[in-house]
Amino acid sequence: PAAPRRWHGGGHGHGAALALDHAEEDDTLSAQDREEQRRITWLGLWSNVGLSAVKGVVGVQSGSVSLIADAFHSASDLCGDFVALAALNLAQRPPDELHPYGYGHYESLATLAVSALLIGGGVGIGHHAFEQLFEFQANANPPELRMVPAALGIIGFSVVVKEWLYRRTVDVGQRTRSPVLVANAWHHRTDAFSSVVALVGISGTALGTPLLDPVAGLLVSGMVLKAGGDVGWDAVQDLTDRRRDSDQTTIKGVYDIARDLSLQAGSGIIDVHDVRVRRLGHYMLLDLHLRVDPRLSVTGGYFEKRRIKRRIHRAFPNVSEIFIHVQAHPSRSQKFTSSNYDSDARSLSLRRYSGGGGPPPKLARANSRKQVLVSRSVRTQFQIEQDVSEAVAASMADDPVVLGLAHALVHYNVAEGDEMPFITVEANLRMDTDITLRRAEQAAHLVRERILEIPDVHDVDIHVELLES
Repeated sequence: PAAPRRWHGGGHGHGAALALDHAEEDDTLSAQDREEQRRITWLGLWSNVGLSAVKGVVGVQSGSVSLIADAFHSASDLCGDFVALAALNLAQRPPDELHPYGYGHYESLATLAVSALLIGGGVGIGHHAFEQLFEFQANANPPELRMVPAALGIIGFSVVVKEWLYRRTVDVGQRTRSPVLVANAWHHRTDAFSSVVALVGISGTALGTPLLDPVAGLLVSGMVLKAGGDVGWDAVQDLTDRRRDSDQTTIKGVYDIARDLSLQAGSGIIDVHDVRVRRLGHYMLLDLHLRVDPRLSVTGGYFEKRRIKRRIHRAFPNVSEIFIHVQAHPSRSQKFTSSNYDSDARSLSLRRYSGGGGPPPKLARANSRKQVLVSRSVRTQFQIEQDVSEAVAASMADDPVVLGLAHALVHYNVAEGDEMPFITVEANLRMDTDITLRRAEQAAHLVRERILEIPDVHDVDIHVELLES
C-alpha cells in the first residue's frame, strides 16, 4: 500500500469525571502536633523554674551541698528548653529562597547544642563527685544536715516530675519525629539522675555513710555522658548527611514498593535504583531513579512517577519531599514482552473484530457515559490502551469502514497538586482511501463515542490514516 495520508477528525468529547485515589500526602506536622510540641516544652521550662527555686531554698536551709548543686542543674535545664523552643519555631518554617530545602537542619543544630549541655552536665556531676571524694579523704567528719525529711521529700518529688517529663517529652518527640525534643527529654532524665545522686548523698550522710554520694555521682556522670554523646552523634550524622542504619529500613521499603507496583497488571514501572535519603530535623528527603517501560508516553511516565510517589508518602510519612528521575529502560521488561498486549494490539489493527457484533464484555460494563465513574485508583497507560484496542475492534465489527487501529497514545494531563488527572486518548484509525470525507468523519465519531465509554477517559483525539487498497 501507498504511504498513509493523515486526516484529523472526530473533534473532542468529554467523558465522566473521576476521583483519584488520594491527594498527595501532607507530610507536614499538624497544628495539633505543633501545639503539643510547644506545650510539653513550656511545661518542662516552668517545671525547671519551680524545681530549681524550691531546691535552692531547701538546700540552703538544710545545708545540703548536693541539693544546692541539683538546684543549679535544674536551672541549667532552662537553656535546653529555650534552645528547643527556638529550634521548633525555626524548623516549622516553610522553605524559602534562602532555605530551599526547609529549616530542618536548625533542629539538628539545636539537638547538637542540647547534646553539649548534656555532656556539660555529665562533666559537672563527675567533677562534683570527685571533689566530694577528695573532701571525704581530707575530712572524715560528715557535714551536719538539717531538715532532712524536707530535703528528701523535695528530691523525691523532683525525681518523679522529671521522669514523667522525660517519658512525656520523648513520646511527643518520637511521635512527631523531633530530634531536639528527644534530646531535651534526655535533659530531663539527666536532671532526674542528678536528683537521685542528691538523694543518695543526703541519705548516706544522714546514715553515716557519706561515701555513697560521690560513688553514685560518678556512675550517673558516666550515664549522662553516654546519653549526650549518643544524641550528639545522631545530630552530627544528620548534619553531614551520613547514612544511619535506620535509613536502610526506608530504602528497603522503597524497593519493595517499586517491586509491588511493577508486578501489577498493566504497570509501566520496571524498577528503581540509586535510592538515597537525607535527614533534615524531623523529616527526610528522598531521591531515586525510576525506570519505566520505553513505550510509555511522557505523561504516562509522569503518571507512574506519581503512583510510586503516593505509595512512598503513605508508607513513610516522615518523608517530606521525593525527587524522582524517570528513565526509559534500555530494553523492554520481560513481563511486557511475554504478555498478550503487543500481539493483541497488532492483530486488532489488521483484522476485523469477530466477537459476534457486540461490544467486548469489558465495554459492556461501561455502557453509560452519563454516570460519574469513580475509581479508587486511576489505571495505567497500558490498561487503557488495551481497552482502546478492544473498543476499535468492536467498531470494526459494526462499521466496515474502520480497517483497524494503527496506534493509540494515552496522555495524563495533571498538575503536581491536582487530585484528578484529565486523561486524553489519541487514536490513529486506518480507513480505505476510497471513502468520502463525511463517511470517514461519521465512522471516527462512532469510534470516539465508544472510546469515551472507557472508565477514566475524559477526552478523545481521533486521527485517520487513509490507506490505498
